[in-house]
Amino acid sequence: MPRFTFPKQVGRVPEHTVPLSKSEEDRAMELHDKSIVFDLRITGGNMVPDSVDQLQEWRYWGMFVPETHQFGYEGLKAGGITSFSQDVGQFLCLNSKVGWRFEDLVIDLGLYLYEIGRHPEQAIHGLRAEDIRRAKREGKFAVFFTIENSEHIHRDLDRINVLHGLGVRSLMLSYNSMSFVANGLVESTAKTVGLTDFGHDYIARMNDVGMIVDATHSGAQATIEAAGVSRSPILLSHTGARRLHDTARLATDEVMHAVAEGGGVVGVHAGPNILSDDKRQGVGTVVDHIEYIARLIGVDHTGLGTDNQFGSKQTQNAFVRSENNTTASYIGSAVEYMAGIADPSQERNITRELVRRGYSDGEIEKMIGLNALRVYERAIG
Repeated sequence: MPRFTFPKQVGRVPEHTVPLSKSEEDRAMELHDKSIVFDLRITGGNMVPDSVDQLQEWRYWGMFVPETHQFGYEGLKAGGITSFSQDVGQFLCLNSKVGWRFEDLVIDLGLYLYEIGRHPEQAIHGLRAEDIRRAKREGKFAVFFTIENSEHIHRDLDRINVLHGLGVRSLMLSYNSMSFVANGLVESTAKTVGLTDFGHDYIARMNDVGMIVDATHSGAQATIEAAGVSRSPILLSHTGARRLHDTARLATDEVMHAVAEGGGVVGVHAGPNILSDDKRQGVGTVVDHIEYIARLIGVDHTGLGTDNQFGSKQTQNAFVRSENNTTASYIGSAVEYMAGIADPSQERNITRELVRRGYSDGEIEKMIGLNALRVYERAIG
């Protein structure tokens, strides 16, 4: 019997399709299929155990099981996804129970690269923006690797060069808590304390080598400062509008304006209980946030960063909350999954909902992929 069991990539939860007329459905699917669909954050393009009693063992050594680095090819294809950003280094915990160790993330990254090398007919290791266009032309998907923290750098900026050489193309400044680089979003000083002096050097080095600055889990002041000092546009890859749901995890209007003024993009989350505490959450909830952000800072600065995975996001959230009290303040438990956008296989529903709400083809193309592509072109070439 296998040690770990993995969920179905399609049909894990009841299907929910945004209702459209036949002409609207035809338009939405034709548009989705011809567009570049770039999800700025997928937690697990790989396979994650669906059972909470397996997550502990999976995290501490199970990431060496080959299946855990196998991408959900069937589900990604069903969702019509062209490219996505996958994190490394958080859940493989060989050298520390809290993760984020340089040695661990190199192992984690190497195993993903091994998987991509085994399936060149389906996956491309994204290194430049052109790889996104190439993936679209060839009917594949491009995987860009990101790290959701700066702890692995410690105080050694040359590690940024090393990670770039290994194929990582975006880094965060901090993960919820204060780092050597920047304040985190759950800190009591998040509104007043921003980047450290080292943080300025960190961003400058990222700009020099061609990496994207992602401030998603950083504090408000740190994000505003990062948007101001970075020579390339920055991302809030997976967040939402705090005006619609008042938690520290989501972005204020001021923060989103700062990102947009620097040419950046705000990607909208699609995980359960992040954007709302309502008992009914789904693709409409996600597009409520997309719509708010598009009206606030413009369609040109709005994108997707679903933070989805193949497996129960709520199960994993419960596990993370049990180990990391910084997430307990902003992850609720009202619903088990988001109706119509529970995993990457259902990403077409976002396009359907945008069509239903009357957005033009050009506006939708930008929000589901072209805006993110523009930032990648400017930041990494």
